[in-house]
Amino acid sequence: MRIAESRPMVSSWFSVPLTLVLGLGLTSALFLIEQQSIARYGLILPIGLLGTALLAWTLRQALVREAAAEVLAHERAAALHESELKFRRMLEEIPNISVQGYDQNRRVIFWNTASERLYGYCRDEALGRLLEDLIIPPPMRDVVIQAVGEWVAGGQPIPCSELELLRKDGSLVPVFSSHIMLTTDQNQQEMYCLDLDLSERKRIETALTQRDALLEVAALTAARLLREPDPVLAIASCFAQLGEITDVDRIYLFENHCCPHTGDLRMSQRHEWCAERVSTQIDNPELQNLSYEAAGFSHWREVLAANAPIAGLVRDLPASVRAMMESQEILSLLIVPISVHGEFWGFIGLDDCRRERQWTSAEQRILQNIAGNVGEAIARQYAETALQNSEDQFRRLADNMRDLVCQIDITGTILYASPSYRAVLGYDPQALLGRSIFAGVHPEDRETAIKTCQASLTQREAGRTEIRHQHANGDYLWLEVVGNPLCNPAGAVIGAVISSRDITERKQAEADLRLATQVFESSREAITVTAADTRILWVNRAFSDITGYSAAEAVGQTPRLLASGRHGRDFYQEMWRALTVTGRWQGEIWNRCKTGEIYPEWLGISAVHDPQGHLTHYVGIFSDLSEHKARVDQIEFLAHHDPLTALPNRLLLQDRLDQALSQAERSQSSVALLLLDLDRFKLVNDSLGHALGDQLLQKVAMRLHQMLRDTDTLSRQGSDEFMIVLPDTGHEGAGHVARHLLECLDRQPVQIADHSIGVTAGIGISLYPDHGQDRDSLFKQAGAALRYAKNGGGNTYRFFTASMNVNTLERLQLETDLRHALERNELLLHYQPQIDLRIDRIVGVEALLRWQHPERGLVSPGQFIPIAEDSGLIVPIGEWVMREACRQIHAWQQAGLPRITVAVNLSALQFQRTDLLDAVNQALTECGLAPEWLELELTESILIQDTDNALRTVRQLRAMGLRLSIDDFGTGYSSLSYLQKLAVHTLKIDQSFVRGLASDADSAAIVRAVVQLAHSLKLNTIAEGVETDFQLAFLRNQGCDQVQGYYFSRPLPAVEFARLLAQNTLPVA
Repeated sequence: MRIAESRPMVSSWFSVPLTLVLGLGLTSALFLIEQQSIARYGLILPIGLLGTALLAWTLRQALVREAAAEVLAHERAAALHESELKFRRMLEEIPNISVQGYDQNRRVIFWNTASERLYGYCRDEALGRLLEDLIIPPPMRDVVIQAVGEWVAGGQPIPCSELELLRKDGSLVPVFSSHIMLTTDQNQQEMYCLDLDLSERKRIETALTQRDALLEVAALTAARLLREPDPVLAIASCFAQLGEITDVDRIYLFENHCCPHTGDLRMSQRHEWCAERVSTQIDNPELQNLSYEAAGFSHWREVLAANAPIAGLVRDLPASVRAMMESQEILSLLIVPISVHGEFWGFIGLDDCRRERQWTSAEQRILQNIAGNVGEAIARQYAETALQNSEDQFRRLADNMRDLVCQIDITGTILYASPSYRAVLGYDPQALLGRSIFAGVHPEDRETAIKTCQASLTQREAGRTEIRHQHANGDYLWLEVVGNPLCNPAGAVIGAVISSRDITERKQAEADLRLATQVFESSREAITVTAADTRILWVNRAFSDITGYSAAEAVGQTPRLLASGRHGRDFYQEMWRALTVTGRWQGEIWNRCKTGEIYPEWLGISAVHDPQGHLTHYVGIFSDLSEHKARVDQIEFLAHHDPLTALPNRLLLQDRLDQALSQAERSQSSVALLLLDLDRFKLVNDSLGHALGDQLLQKVAMRLHQMLRDTDTLSRQGSDEFMIVLPDTGHEGAGHVARHLLECLDRQPVQIADHSIGVTAGIGISLYPDHGQDRDSLFKQAGAALRYAKNGGGNTYRFFTASMNVNTLERLQLETDLRHALERNELLLHYQPQIDLRIDRIVGVEALLRWQHPERGLVSPGQFIPIAEDSGLIVPIGEWVMREACRQIHAWQQAGLPRITVAVNLSALQFQRTDLLDAVNQALTECGLAPEWLELELTESILIQDTDNALRTVRQLRAMGLRLSIDDFGTGYSSLSYLQKLAVHTLKIDQSFVRGLASDADSAAIVRAVVQLAHSLKLNTIAEGVETDFQLAFLRNQGCDQVQGYYFSRPLPAVEFARLLAQNTLPVA
């Protein structure tokens, strides 16, 4: 600070004398001027003095300002020095920019840490060294020295530039260099250089340039390999371009092959390109037929076979491999594999002999792609060569073979046909060109041929079929056709080669053989084929069936295997004599089967000779006579017996009856004929099925048979009808037998599977000679008696009486009259009310059919309803009842009477008809009655016949809105499962149970159960036949919903019922 303050004081001390000197000097000068002729002014001296004074003052002021400026400059210098220190620290610590400072003599004065890393010199090594000696390459030194000198001298701006400078290790490093010139306080020039390392950028640029060049070569190579038919020429051009682009010294191709003696894999050099600076190795014998294993290249083989490249420096390779590489002066290499058809075929190698190169992954991939293209070209050449050889061989074979050979395109057009077409099919091969291959195929085989061809072309696999092809003369030959798809070098299917062989004779032979085999195997007679020495060669299935010996057991044996021992030597000597003389023998013989059983058979033996007359085989054909006899007996039995029960049938019974009648005529005795028919068997058959029905018939037959004498004949006539002939039996004896037969059936239920079935029957009896003198008369009279027994309720018997014939005629007359009853309006309906016990009012009515005969009067339904059902008249009568009931109930509604439902019984025949729904709909439509006012009553027997159809019909009727009820519930084979499925509205309790309420506990229990069951299923119940107070009270207490019966009203004509309905009170009869 003292130094800074002393500087203005010194200046002021020196300024006073200086001012005086200058003032005096100026005054003296002015004075001399004045002395030399300017004195006329006279003012010179005063002016000089004044000027001197002014100069002194001015100088003083200047000195003051100078002192202030010096103080400010000193402060600024201190700040600048601080800033310079900070700037130097910043330059020292810049990590990626090399900063060097040089004085005007080019010696280093500054060297930061980044410079140490970039050029390799530490700071102490660099400071004081000359620029040109430190980092300037020798060729550039003179230019740099001159340029720096010009920059220092001229102060011109220094341009930025990219340079390659020298590192301590002698290598060059690319940098982007910027320069600035600074002037020091001493007016010295300093040059500062800021260098940015461009090594990474240059490396990337070089790699990109190399990659683009390689890609261009790869594209050109691929195109050339596709264009050149010979890949060798393309490979040579490719290697030359690769050498120029990659700047390698040698490129070569090795091909693998197997040693013919040891089978080990070897390699041999096939192609090579070399730069002028290195020697070729194509003639090096060490590189031919080189074993991977023996030469130490087994690892190479594994890597290359996995389609992976090998790249690296030779000095890093194993010693055995390194020695061979160093002998060729190789420093680094890249090996890429070549695959042909997926197999390791060989490899391409790139050698550097002047430098150690590290191949980038991108370069390796591109070179692998080039190797892949080379492999595909080689594979293509192999395929084309093989195809050409195959085609040449195919043509030579096709032109000289008898089989038909042709070539087609993908449309089936013939492109080539072999000369054999003329010999086999009679066609000129040239005339077939351009025609469809399918043109001559039999129409029945054409579709198969087309499908086989299309499938073969689509799936690229051989197709095989057998077809008939037309000969030029119009006949058809059988051909065995094999087609193989044909592909072009690109792998696309272009057609097929088809070979065909005439198999007509083979087909005929196969047909003959199949026929013979089928006859042989399907023959019911046993067939044995032996060799000339009688060893068995072949037997058919019938042989095994008859003898029990399988083919495996019989083949190799002799027919003595079957010998029974019943025939002596003379028998067999005569057999062989006949075979030797005539070549054949036949007769009956006894043989023994495998089980030891001896059986008779009819045997025929024939000798077989070849065209030269030599004996070659014997053929024996035999049939089991015991089986034949058994069949005869079985046929005889079946002809006279029922197959189900094994009882005598109608034919045998007629014979037995005729014998009994003849015997009775001779002995003046009686014969009884009983005709027995089971009650309700059809219901059992329909509900439990025919199989259980058959079992029931068998057990009934056994019971009946046990009750008869040996002299009696029990016969099944059909279905559930049995006939019994009792010889020497009169009226009393026949009645006794009939009672015992009914008791044996009714005494104990028959157990069938899980069912216990009660069985009863009706029996009709006719007697000889009381009721007839011949068989037919007795049959007729027994049938009439049976009808009376059945009409009497069943489980009873009736003897024939003369009046029964009269009743039969009466039945026929009733049927005749009934057929005209509809058209004569003789039918009418009576109505019985149905009472709701909850409100004690009429809520429904049942329509009951009546017949007003013009002569007989009112005919009971029990008389004409069975006739109507048997004759089929029940269908039109039932439709009339439905229409009339609907009409009447609608008329009552129109008249203002209370609305009630009308119940109509539906017969089984009506229910089974397909037009039932139409009939119901028509009845409702004709009178305009709503469906809910019509109720159809169905019996259980109707519903259990064909249950599936019954359920379907019931659902359709219910869907129409009708009400449905089950009549006489509990009297049939009730099933809860079908009851639940039927979904009816009402269960009607049969009057037989209602009548027994007071005297039969079982009836009461049944009624109680039916009511509870119905309510649990949400169904209504109605009891019919109510006639007493007790019955009504019981039903009311059990919760029965509705009742009907004579207690309230008998069935009434329509007019009387209308009056009853109009009273709207509970009727009591």
